[in-house]
Amino acid sequence: MLPSVRDFCDLVHNLTVEVGGEGVRTEYRSLPACSTIIDGPAIDVGTIRLQERIVVVPGSVFDLRLSNGDMDLGDDQYEGSGYECGPCKLLDLDGAREGMTLLVEWSSPDPLVVWLEAETTGGWGMKDKLGEHRAAPGQRAIAVPIPANWQEYTDGAWMKIGLPRSSRATGGLVAPANIRVSLR
Repeated sequence: MLPSVRDFCDLVHNLTVEVGGEGVRTEYRSLPACSTIIDGPAIDVGTIRLQERIVVVPGSVFDLRLSNGDMDLGDDQYEGSGYECGPCKLLDLDGAREGMTLLVEWSSPDPLVVWLEAETTGGWGMKDKLGEHRAAPGQRAIAVPIPANWQEYTDGAWMKIGLPRSSRATGGLVAPANIRVSLR
């Protein structure tokens, strides 16, 4: 909860809150800087979900867990034009190159989706969509080839894994998923 403060309200009209820290993925929230009543009630910022920052490199294997308590990521002023997902995980891909394969395996019956994105060169905050890979019902693994143009993205590239953001309206995941991610 953020208090409404008279001096602060006089200076700004909108407030962006950044929550995160070293080794933790940052989440941003846009809020009104003040309520209509000076020194009025606190502003509810809602649930803020944080995630450990994970960097996948060639030869690495990561085990993680995806649940309905995980983050939503998508097309807002801080996510640019990226894929929308939630619940989902975001993992940085460092050192990936054409010819490599990202293997994602999971335990739950949910048909997960793997998205590849990268920072648009010279376009702060904008994302290039590099691939969407949807599992068929009953499928519990996806092998994603690293695209030929991957090395063009020197400002950062990553993957998202989870369900489309619209799945929250229908309950999200049926069960938490144990996920194994490897890059080879």
